[in-house]
Amino acid sequence: RSCFPLLLPHLPHLLRNQLEWVTAKRKELEAQSEVAKTSKGDIEYRKWGNAPYMLLMPGTPGNCQSSVGFHQYGFGLITVSRPGYGQTPLTENNRTAGA
Repeated sequence: RSCFPLLLPHLPHLLRNQLEWVTAKRKELEAQSEVAKTSKGDIEYRKWGNAPYMLLMPGTPGNCQSSVGFHQYGFGLITVSRPGYGQTPLTENNRTAGA
């Protein structure tokens, strides 16, 4: 037996609550990152821990909010958002591996 008929009347409220949570979480995470202006376009990045830093390039899908926990062990990290993720836009200038 499906519980879907019981949930159906509450679905708009549940979806609205989830959308509000996602919007609030996105704003919270974006406040923890910065955007660098480059000749290829904007690149969102985040610093974790203290210098000296190492650069961590996340896989797909990936953005600068992925630290894999290294910063908890004394490693300073700079993580970036790949083009099309986070606040790094996907543009004609950054579609190639050379970007």
